[in-house]
Amino acid sequence: MVRGVGENKSKRRKKLLSDGFTILELMIVVVIIGILVALTLNTVRDARERAQAVAIADGFKAIEKGLRMYVISEDVWDWWDDEDLKGPDGESSIAYLIQATNLGNYMGQVPRVQGFDDTFFDFDNDLDEYDGCGANSDGVNIQTPFKHMGVAQRVDDMLDDGDLACGKVRMDQQGELVYLLSRTSVVEYVD
Repeated sequence: MVRGVGENKSKRRKKLLSDGFTILELMIVVVIIGILVALTLNTVRDARERAQAVAIADGFKAIEKGLRMYVISEDVWDWWDDEDLKGPDGESSIAYLIQATNLGNYMGQVPRVQGFDDTFFDFDNDLDEYDGCGANSDGVNIQTPFKHMGVAQRVDDMLDDGDLACGKVRMDQQGELVYLLSRTSVVEYVD
């Protein structure tokens, strides 16, 4: 064996090993990657919340528009009592109202919110009156089982005054999102 050839390989290996990354450098890279992943996940979550809020707000407005067209065209003066229009699941979903009445002529299909079925929006009229602020579902409402406070606040900011305790958009006692159609069973228009 030639003496110079084997020594060059050994020196090259030692040089490559000594030129590698230190533990500290690797830890810094891992921390930076972790920060970037956390920022990305936060942005994705925020975008998902915004999209859900827009879908719910658009659903509330579409249902309200369909219901308003229905009551005007059909010359309706009082909202349905939700006890009279319960579906097979025991709820007065907007989907069931479309099937049980001719509301579908004015609305088409139920607005969809990703991750939920077509019974997401319920019609609520317990023949009570909404008399101001408070965590209640009095009056005639469109109700959802949605309980995410961040999304609910975004919906309220889009459609109302930003105060979930008062106004057209609010949270009820069960923490569900409620959209006011009328303060009483008599058809009226709420700003």
